[in-house]
Amino acid sequence: LIEMDESVVIVTMLNSSSTDIRLNSAWTLATCMQNNPTAQSGMLGFGVFDKLVDLFLDDEQEAVRGKAIFALQCLAENETGRELFEKEPRTMQVLEKAVQRQSSSRVLRRAFNMGEVLVRHRGGYWRPKMSKVAKAAERF
Repeated sequence: LIEMDESVVIVTMLNSSSTDIRLNSAWTLATCMQNNPTAQSGMLGFGVFDKLVDLFLDDEQEAVRGKAIFALQCLAENETGRELFEKEPRTMQVLEKAVQRQSSSRVLRRAFNMGEVLVRHRGGYWRPKMSKVAKAAERF
């Protein structure tokens, strides 16, 4: 998928007005990137990171946000992806909203897994930042 022009089409479909298309595009990207460093790196080259952050923060559909955070979690496994999370000022907003929105247990689990990956690889940077997320999670 990474070497084909179709991957660009899937990334652009994240902006579709159709909920089903956004949902399935995010799901396809997440599935391709899961445990696949080559796919993760390739998708980062197509600008998928910013689109997924936008999708998670702005989409009104819980299912779409769930697939977006699934894909973001997959990107956190990639060194370049983790660097983007550090540079992206909305990373903590993504994690906090995953908890604050009374999200499904699947969205919460993916957000916590993503946070765990970030802390595991660079704890000194991420651990202090995660306190807001931990406080928000105490409500559950």
